[in-house]
Amino acid sequence: MKYEYINSAKYNLATIKKAFENESRNDFFRICKILKFTIHPYPGPQKNKKKIEELDRWLKERLTDDEIRIWNRFLQESGYINLLYKDLYSDEEYEEANALDGTRELSAYLMFVEYYLSSLLNSEMGRNDLNDQLGIQSDLGAIPDVNERLLYYGELFDNVCIEIKNALEYIAVYKNHNQICDKIDSKDIIKAKGHLLSVMKKNIIDQIVESWQFGDPHFTMDQDVFQCENDTWGRIIRTYWEMRERSTYITSMLADEQYPVNSENEERHEFDRTNFILQRQLYADLSDCRCEIVGKEGENRTVKIQDLIKAYARLKTICKNHLKTRKIENLNGDMRQVCVQIKKRELMQEFAELELDDLDCVLRLLTYGKAKDLMDAPLIAGGKYYYMVPSLVAELQISEVILSIANGFRFRGKALEHHLFRLLKEENITCGRIKRHESSDTYECDSVFVLENCLFIVEAKAWGFPANITQYYNMNKKMIEAGRQINRLYEYIRLHLTDVLCELGLGEDYNISHIYRIILSNFQRADEQELENIFLCDFNCFRGILKGIPSGVLIKELRNEKLLKVAIEPNRNSKITAEALVNYLQQNELLGLTQNILYEKEYCEPLHNLRIKKKYLERKLPLAMVWPQPISSAGSECGRAGTR
Repeated sequence: MKYEYINSAKYNLATIKKAFENESRNDFFRICKILKFTIHPYPGPQKNKKKIEELDRWLKERLTDDEIRIWNRFLQESGYINLLYKDLYSDEEYEEANALDGTRELSAYLMFVEYYLSSLLNSEMGRNDLNDQLGIQSDLGAIPDVNERLLYYGELFDNVCIEIKNALEYIAVYKNHNQICDKIDSKDIIKAKGHLLSVMKKNIIDQIVESWQFGDPHFTMDQDVFQCENDTWGRIIRTYWEMRERSTYITSMLADEQYPVNSENEERHEFDRTNFILQRQLYADLSDCRCEIVGKEGENRTVKIQDLIKAYARLKTICKNHLKTRKIENLNGDMRQVCVQIKKRELMQEFAELELDDLDCVLRLLTYGKAKDLMDAPLIAGGKYYYMVPSLVAELQISEVILSIANGFRFRGKALEHHLFRLLKEENITCGRIKRHESSDTYECDSVFVLENCLFIVEAKAWGFPANITQYYNMNKKMIEAGRQINRLYEYIRLHLTDVLCELGLGEDYNISHIYRIILSNFQRADEQELENIFLCDFNCFRGILKGIPSGVLIKELRNEKLLKVAIEPNRNSKITAEALVNYLQQNELLGLTQNILYEKEYCEPLHNLRIKKKYLERKLPLAMVWPQPISSAGSECGRAGTR
């Protein structure tokens, strides 16, 4: 796949023709999919219709008969997707939401979101006060297990939070109606529901598009039913999100154990707990770490990460206090009662108590605007006030927010690199760095280490957690660039192996039979390995295999459902062998563990006149423990997963 086309500023006809003339036919068709050139997710006439017709004529003069069949299939499938979007935007709920007065739309939407989230939280406790008024179906009496009900509500709450971002961006940014009304008619609040529900349905179609772009599903249309089969990309993404969730979940569990709830000083507890989580996720001491903010005019500023944690914790306190004093039995269009309304001057005073290094910069980061996420920036500015959706902020996981912007942190790679060297030295493994200047070229390697007769080249890459599939795909692009970098180092070290061994303190006659390449990241990956001849591994699992600690990723045992603590003590006395390490790296243990607890279900999602029939993966049980077998000193035993 040719990545230079992916983030082109304009997906125009010239770009498509350039790809056709310069790439293989197979790559050309994949590039067309990635650029979504034939997909138009907006109502109204197809804006590129004439361009596509022109391209169709141009291509059919140059393609073979077999290639024309591929191109026609491509157009047919994208046509099916366009039908889904067209049907969605003719839905009554979407049309009703669009009928809202633009000057009242933002206020109505914010209040509806707060009602929606608070009704979900109330439903967890068996209360459905607002659900009937909002038209929310929340009766889960058919699910007798309380844990399964809680899991359902938790996943629904998370899903709604994700969709809020897309809908709010459309209203507050692209429609340019930023007015806040103090009083909204309850009918407007009900109309705002259509916007959120339409966005949630659109997300399903967007996921189908992403599968179509990056995978190879088979699409058909049978009357009013759209069917998606063989969605391998969808499976990969689902297992990825499973591991992403558990990567943060297990750390949060450890944090709760380390820092039990302190009702006397909730902000301090939130600060300590978040610090603990971030230090484990980013492998860094956060006491003086800063996040770099790029200004519009190029005047970059930095803000202390701990100052951001303090500010988020204070916003949570403000929202929790609001929820404690608020009593809502019926739909109420009073903005001050439903949402948090705080004077900008008063919030400045609240933040001044925290003694932040750069108060203005922190406030600017936390204020919602274009290209921002409402979870990252929960303050909506309106006149002399800030507004917040209290349930959203009160349930905010600060560590998740900080991790989502971690790509701007200055320390990312260095912190992981230092932990890697400390680990290797603890295990008495010969290791070092390589930095050479050859003419105008520089060859720099984060770490090389020798185990028996094998040499391992390691690139340590620390990223923030991708918040969506686009960020995930962009991260994969960076990983491929890292792969090119490590392959370049591999060729250099292979040609200068004697010098490298001497630099590591080994004799020039030391026998090296194999050279392996590893990209080490700061979080777990549960999708298929994408780089040829390069191992991908997260630091936690790498540390586990070196020290003989099983990399348990869930917290509940399958057989008797006892809660289990994460193993921290080694269960292997002997030193790790090169064979055992390579065997482990060759197997994707985390992918196997994830697939053990997922099963396929089929659903039929109604849009307007059409329905989407699709298979999806669901857990067999909530975050259940699939525990690997104890790590053996024998190479053949290492890394094989089982259940107990």
